[in-house]
Amino acid sequence: MIAVELLQESDIPCPANDDQGFGCLSTSRGALPLRAMDVQARITGTLVHTVVKQTFTNVHPDNLEATYIFPLPDRAAVTGFRMEVAGRIIEGILKERGEARREYDTAIRAGHRAAITEEERPGVFTMRVGNLPPRESATVRLTLSGPVSLDGNEATWRFPLVVAPRYIPGTALPGDNVGDGTAQDTKVVPDASRISPPVLLPGFTQPVRFNLSVELDTLGLPLHHIRSSLHAVLAQERDGRLVLQTQPGERLNRDFLLRFLVGEDRVAQALRIARDATGDGATFLLTLHPPANAPRKQKPRDIVFLLDRSGSMEGWKMVAARRSVIRMLDTLRPQDRFATWTFDDEIEGPPGLGTALHQATDHHRFRAAAFLATVNSNGGTEMQKPLSLAANTLSGGYDDRDRLLVLITDGQVGNESELLKTLGQQLRNTRVFALGIDQAVNAGFLTRLATSTGGACELVENAERLDDVMDRIHRKLDTPLWSELSLTYEGMEVIPDSIMPARLPDVFPSSPVTIMGRCRPGLAPSITVQGRLGDGRTTQETVHGSATESASVGAVWARGHLRDLEDLFDGGRGDRRVLERRMVETSLRHGVLCRFTAFVAVDRAERVVPTGGLHRTTQPVEQPAGWAEGGVLQDVLKKAEMAPQEESDAFASIGEPEPVLERPAARMRAASKTVAAPSAAMRGGGGVASPKRRSSVLGAVISAGEAVGNMFNRPKAVTLEALRLRARELLTWLRRHRDAAARTRARSELMTEVGTLLAEARHAPVPQETLWALEELQAVLIAPTPDAEKIWLEAERLLTAFESAAPRPQPSNPRGDFWR
Repeated sequence: MIAVELLQESDIPCPANDDQGFGCLSTSRGALPLRAMDVQARITGTLVHTVVKQTFTNVHPDNLEATYIFPLPDRAAVTGFRMEVAGRIIEGILKERGEARREYDTAIRAGHRAAITEEERPGVFTMRVGNLPPRESATVRLTLSGPVSLDGNEATWRFPLVVAPRYIPGTALPGDNVGDGTAQDTKVVPDASRISPPVLLPGFTQPVRFNLSVELDTLGLPLHHIRSSLHAVLAQERDGRLVLQTQPGERLNRDFLLRFLVGEDRVAQALRIARDATGDGATFLLTLHPPANAPRKQKPRDIVFLLDRSGSMEGWKMVAARRSVIRMLDTLRPQDRFATWTFDDEIEGPPGLGTALHQATDHHRFRAAAFLATVNSNGGTEMQKPLSLAANTLSGGYDDRDRLLVLITDGQVGNESELLKTLGQQLRNTRVFALGIDQAVNAGFLTRLATSTGGACELVENAERLDDVMDRIHRKLDTPLWSELSLTYEGMEVIPDSIMPARLPDVFPSSPVTIMGRCRPGLAPSITVQGRLGDGRTTQETVHGSATESASVGAVWARGHLRDLEDLFDGGRGDRRVLERRMVETSLRHGVLCRFTAFVAVDRAERVVPTGGLHRTTQPVEQPAGWAEGGVLQDVLKKAEMAPQEESDAFASIGEPEPVLERPAARMRAASKTVAAPSAAMRGGGGVASPKRRSSVLGAVISAGEAVGNMFNRPKAVTLEALRLRARELLTWLRRHRDAAARTRARSELMTEVGTLLAEARHAPVPQETLWALEELQAVLIAPTPDAEKIWLEAERLLTAFESAAPRPQPSNPRGDFWR
């Protein structure tokens, strides 16, 4: 995250040549370029068609080239691109990426208006709009199609709205960056500058008019429990359909999530065949949906729980992550073996258990839960080493045991390709289950990692959602209902190597599976699905086909097939040149954007007369909602401590922090410039930093932290009254658990709550002797005592002692107390 400058105070005049920077609603060179974002979606059955409109306005005195790094649903197919400018509509053309870039650059040099959009990652895109004259606006329109996620009869549509900052490992590359973002390109992530938009400081909202509407057409099925968990929406009937629309003032700082229940208890098996408009071929869509309570034999399991404790996980995400692992520990059976690790740039296991697998006895599970109750966020997201260690730990298992890796993280890393390549072979016999916890989660990476191993990905956007998601995870951590699937076709000729996903998935209770492919259908097409049941028996089922008129099916298949090819490319499996050529051919043939193609639109109707130089700017984004402000800074500082010796000269020029200035606005600007200078270089690689470098970085951060009111990673003040209220709530919760069985099940959850309360109390004006009550309670819960009644009575006594605590008197000499 780069530091950006703050708005001037209203009573302080702004000099004409003073650029206030990206943190402002406006600068001396004009407002930020993105003025409006409009998203119009229509859900029909299990597919969603979306139109995204972005409006850019130039209020600078020079011609403008605006760059915007933005997200889209990772499984959506971008099929259309249009630029509307100067009263004209220019349809974009999909071309090979290098050719599209050359056409765009040539048009800009020739004075033509132009726009280009490119895919950087699954779900991360770059838009450039160039040669926009002063006081002129341009609207670019993207059209996309994708699936709606189904689990049982619950449908979920997720539309991301912000690219979150990502941890960038590796040594900085020499020379200029390849993109317009803030992170420096490294040997591990050579395109880091293309996935790192500038970030506004907390508290400064994005000046973008945002509107999103969703039209629901479920083909006659009744709907229930329609809800948007992160945005306020208005509902209305329109032409017999339900339309949901965001209320004014909603922000581009978190994903939009819409969930609803369809009326049927379950969706039946179905085979839909959609013919191409040209009549040359067709796309089939096979849906398998087993019942929730189908019988299955449960194998013993080897499970590694891997919890990300890096800086970006700070706040509610860390609490939810700890709770999720503790709840999964409670579901283990005695015949299972498990290991529980946390990681940032280091790996740590519970004291006495380490990183080895242990039998899931009560004693081992309580020790793991006690360790998790004390985990806090810190450091950088070095994910490769823990994932590799987990894969090696699980690789020695036997075929009579299920091997599972459960990863709990927000997924905010930039080296996804390296991770997929390294882990491709290591995870051959291990299923990965990813639990993504964030309001702007890196769903593209987590989904690819999980599905490529036969596992699954679940997302949690807030603490209230955790219970529902944990129920789904528990169902999938057991032996699948069906595995080793194979397909036999009748009445249809299936094109080889067109099946998507390339690895046929396992089938879990209440979790529908979708399989797609290209074919030439005959008169009576059908597919027979063969597989192995959880108890070892084989089974088969035949599904007969029917026609559908949906034009989106072919595009959704093409996007999924391209994703499979990208997994092969990133995993180092196959000839990279051949795979790249296949991706370009598939993309151009089906009109679906991929990483090796780009949409470009050029307005050749007139030449724009330059009024000066071409002013280039990159649109900043809001910090994702729910992020603790210090999390990203922790990642950055950790990289600074590990930076190579030869890069220390980059920091020598920074010098000591500027002195505190008298005028508040000027002081804020000086502080933000001080910390902005080293922010890019701090993304370097391994090694040891020189004392000079550490001093400069620390001084810059301290200066910026003082100037903006301790917005970074410092303990937030917690009042005694707030802690008392938390203690009262816990007491009420304790008294509801009356029987011994309920208390035994809830003991791990109580341990987590007490650990969180104790961590907050240490930063509050609470007497030391009162803290001892919480510390003693934590020790009581950790001790392997089977007497639930005794533990509950002791917990009630100690919480009551804490709840009635008196405030700690403030010292008369704070500086002396601090040094003492």
